[in-house]
Amino acid sequence: MRSPAEPLARRLDRLRPGHAPAAAGPSWSGPATQAEAPADRQGLPEAIRARLSIPLAERLARLSRGPGRRPATAGPAAPPACRGTAGATAAAGLPPPACGSAVDADRLAGLLGARSLGGGALRLEHSLPLPLAYGHAPISGPGCLLAPQLEAIGLHGLTDAGALCFIDTETSGLAGGTGTVAFIVGTARIGARALHLTQWILASPSAERTLLEDLLRDVLHSACGALVSYNGRAFDAPLLATRAALHGLADPFGGRAHADILHWLRRLPREGCPDLRLASVERHCLGAQRTDDQPGSAAPQAWRNWLSRGATAELQGVLRHNRLDLIGLAALCAWVGHRAAGLFGSAPHRPQRISVLPRCYSEF
Repeated sequence: MRSPAEPLARRLDRLRPGHAPAAAGPSWSGPATQAEAPADRQGLPEAIRARLSIPLAERLARLSRGPGRRPATAGPAAPPACRGTAGATAAAGLPPPACGSAVDADRLAGLLGARSLGGGALRLEHSLPLPLAYGHAPISGPGCLLAPQLEAIGLHGLTDAGALCFIDTETSGLAGGTGTVAFIVGTARIGARALHLTQWILASPSAERTLLEDLLRDVLHSACGALVSYNGRAFDAPLLATRAALHGLADPFGGRAHADILHWLRRLPREGCPDLRLASVERHCLGAQRTDDQPGSAAPQAWRNWLSRGATAELQGVLRHNRLDLIGLAALCAWVGHRAAGLFGSAPHRPQRISVLPRCYSEF
């Protein structure tokens, strides 16, 4: 029978076989040698007896480190580019990062010609001279959509297309919800002389807040009077609102009118278009054929490959795909706006095809 005042440390020591109690302090009864160990341990297999012989403190320490792990040995720390990607790599079922060959965010910024926002968030900008042809729906400037066409697609109070913000995202998955991350957010705006494209790139998952803050500042400081997307009302806009809320930020596009071109295409004749994928609609309704375009379904794997081993080729393909989506969305919005307003029904109002593409567009 132990003393009621027996210290916890001594009671724990008494559980370790072969450990004699300290001479100082009150004595207590208990096994002090291996021979005096409890009788029920004598019949246990050798492997279990060996495990029970490990000091309790060491067993508890192993539990705190995780099952099956040994104490970490001292050594050089992993490069910063690899430490932040281990969790994402494990979740994707990919091999551990090749830390020695991984390209960090700053090198990616240099490769793409992007500006680093800090922490692994990048901002990439392009400007395409106008007029710009995309099939037979040219983008000539803000006047390509005026008040009658904008009102026909539900955007009231706007005078021209200069107030529109076209948006498209590339995400880590297509399921939506809080587990889906937008690792590329692209916007396009029609200026007086150029179509301005901006892409935010999440080179490190830890930089998501930085990316969203810069996107929010850009939207607030620009003349973004309305949002235009392709299925963005159901996917892109709610996703960005959710990601912003998780970081305690305001919805970047909250309170703005939103024209989802997919909804309007369902109401209009589609020239025999077999489906409503954006590339199919461009081909059948606008006469625009994409070449060397990476499918959007490849985007999640391209981002995981970047996180796991620093692969950039696929990520560059996703960025190009995102830019084509933005250009096609702007052209399709003009086509739908005129068609919805009834201006495509007569020849004088049908825009003429521009045969020469700007060089910078052809290099996409």
